[in-house]
Order: sequence, then structure tokens, then C-alpha cells
Amino acid sequence: MQTNAQTPALPWTLSAPTQAALRQRARQLRDFVVSGDPNPADLGLSLATREPAGEYRAVIVGRTAEELLAGLEVLAEGGTASNVVQGRAADWRPGGTVFVYPGQGGQWTSMAKALSAESPSFRRTLEECAEALEPYTDWSLLDVLDEVPGAVDIDRSDVVVVCLFAVMVALTELWRSHGIEPDAVTGHSLGEMPAAAVVGGLTLKDAARVTVIWGREYEKIDGRGTMAAVALSAAETERRLAGRTGLGLAAINGPKSVVVTGETDAVTELVAELRAERVAAMRIPVNVAAHSPHVDELREGIISGLDGIAPWSSPIPFYSSVAGGRKDTAGVGAGYWFLNLRETVRFEQAVNELVADGHHTFVEIGPHP
Repeated sequence: MQTNAQTPALPWTLSAPTQAALRQRARQLRDFVVSGDPNPADLGLSLATREPAGEYRAVIVGRTAEELLAGLEVLAEGGTASNVVQGRAADWRPGGTVFVYPGQGGQWTSMAKALSAESPSFRRTLEECAEALEPYTDWSLLDVLDEVPGAVDIDRSDVVVVCLFAVMVALTELWRSHGIEPDAVTGHSLGEMPAAAVVGGLTLKDAARVTVIWGREYEKIDGRGTMAAVALSAAETERRLAGRTGLGLAAINGPKSVVVTGETDAVTELVAELRAERVAAMRIPVNVAAHSPHVDELREGIISGLDGIAPWSSPIPFYSSVAGGRKDTAGVGAGYWFLNLRETVRFEQAVNELVADGHHTFVEIGPHP
């Protein structure tokens, strides 16, 4: 099998009527690969377009021939691996595809650098974002993402917000270049900015301005608080927070997944208390108490800084994690973006409404799961 060069990540798809037959199919394909030396990309195309669709399915993802072959070995032996995904078609329900835009936390050193070099559509969109951002920043988006010596630090609060916005917009265009379009979108905190942009609720220039102003104001309260992820329901968390000063509910992400925000000492004390009770709790590596009264002082700066932006009604439904459900993007003006940073993120509620409206396929559009 050809192994002379690393390629972009490739999928090999397999299916069969039973789990045992799927493993047998993997063994047959493994033997063919070892003896036939096929081109990985050509084989991936044939598997994706010519394989009969069975109930039991698997996808192997790899950048090299060795990774793909190793995945086949794992599948053939009934094992598990990070690059092997298995499932049943019977478990899948048709429905609209939702693009989900996460909040801060998925950033990592060198994110987007390799993809920027490999994907023309991804790079082109980053360049469009850089042009839209240029009037509002005194630093270069492309220099930061390309890791040019002397570029500003991506860990700066106002910088990372902008970089995440641009990467998420560019990832959307990459999916679209492969024919995948969203039937609806939702976002978590800052993820609502790229979500509003990609559906046409905001022009790219206005969305860039929102992100820069939001990030600049956000940085003003850096160092004055923190947040923590907690494995409790919203109701139980609110019960525990009752009577405590300096703490609040920042986000409701799932039935037993919330984020607490507030004064650093108070958050640290709560995390220690929960851990002593064997409740999963973890400080998030941020120094900002977002979605709390700390944000109130930023209201005037956000609203005045965004004066004149002109949101539109988007043709693609936008599900707001501020409102907790579908919202007309004509209403995402300056005041909305203050609430986006100030109010509790009602992500679970937005997702539940998406599911109730018939959407069952969710694609996370972010640099890291």
C-alpha cells in the first residue's frame, strides 16, 4: 500500500448486515489492502460510493496508509480505537442537520495552521475574515493563526475570541464546499457570533465587529473571577447556590451539565465541596466570570460600540441560547450581544427545541470537540 506521503484525513467506510459480517468485511478489506497496494484516496472513494448499505456501519479515519490499515485491524478484531467509529443505521433518525458553534475553550496552539495549508476554501474564508476584521483590530488574524514571529499572543482574551470566530466561519465554508449545508444553527456564548454570520443574520463585517467589541469588553473583566463545570442539574445547582454570595449559574448545557460563575474564591470553595461529595466538578481555565453581574459594567461599551450594526432575518433558522429557542436574527442587534455575554446560556433548552422541531443530526463546528 502506498505510504510515501501524508495526506489530509481520509475516511474509509464499511457496512454489513450484522456485526460479525462487518468484522469479516474488515478482514477481507485488510487482506486486499495488504496484497493490492491501492491508493488510499481512490479506495476511500470506492468504499463511499459503491459499497452496499448495510445496517451495521463503521468509518475509519486516518492521515496515513498505516493509520488506516491499523484501523482496519482494530475493526477486524472487534476492538476500539479513536479513529474507528461504529454504529447501526437503525439508530439513526432522519431530520434536519444542525451546525453547532461552541464557546471558548476549544482553542489550541497551531489550530487551523495545517488545514489552512491544505484546504483552499478554508484559507480563502480566513482571508475574508481577516479583511472584515482589519478595520477593528491593530493586529493580524492571519499572523496569529500562521504563528508568524512577533504576532500577538492567542491566549489574550480579546484575541482568542476573534480567532475562534474566524476558524468557525472558515470551517463552515469547508463543510459547505463538500455539499453539507445546515438546516438550522445554534451557538454557545461566543459561538452565536459565527452562527449568526453563516446564516446571513449579520454580514461578515458586522459579525466581525460584534466579535471584536465583545472580546475587548470581555478582556476588561479578565482577572476578576472564574467559572467551573459541574455535573449537576440546573435545579440542584440553583439550590446549592441559594444564599451564597458571589456565585451564579453561567450555562445550562445538559440534564446534568452546568457551568457556575463568580468570584474565584467562592467558585474554588464550591468545587472542593462538590468533589468531597464525589460530584464531578472542575475549574475552567479562565479568569473571567462571564454570564454574571461582573458583566453589567460592560453594557454601555458593548451597546455603544455596536451602534449601527444591521441584522437581517436569516433564511436558515437560528436557535438562540440566550432565548433558549428559535429567534429571528433581525433581533440580534447591539442589546442582544450584551445579553449574550451577561445572561445564563440556555444551551440545553435550545437543543431540546431543535430536536422537538425535527432536527436529529448535530455537527459541531469548532477547532476541538
